[in-house]
Amino acid sequence: MNKFKEENALLTQAWVIEPKKKVKDVMKELNIADLKIKEFIRFKIGE
Repeated sequence: MNKFKEENALLTQAWVIEPKKKVKDVMKELNIADLKIKEFIRFKIGE
């Protein structure tokens, strides 16, 4: 269940450019005070 949650929640997904990092880690590294994700779209390939 934890693996499913990690793969399907945006902030815990692997970052596309550097898969060893999570999206939340990259956001912290940017160090922008009011940085927020307002919207995202999830694409799924195949069934």
